[in-house]
Amino acid sequence: MVKSANSMTEEELRQELQKIRAERSGVGRRRVKQAKSKRIEGVNKERRRKDEAQKEESAEWV
Repeated sequence: MVKSANSMTEEELRQELQKIRAERSGVGRRRVKQAKSKRIEGVNKERRRKDEAQKEESAEWV
């Protein structure tokens, strides 16, 4: 629920202003990029683990 500026306390107004400034400066975008890169790293690690496991299994049967 969004409050109007008149009903917010001074501290809430400061926090809201800080949040808006951070959004405009791109802080949120950086966090999203970092989260995306970590997600991609995780996917790549999982893929490597699967590939290595398959290679080990195929090597045992040879």
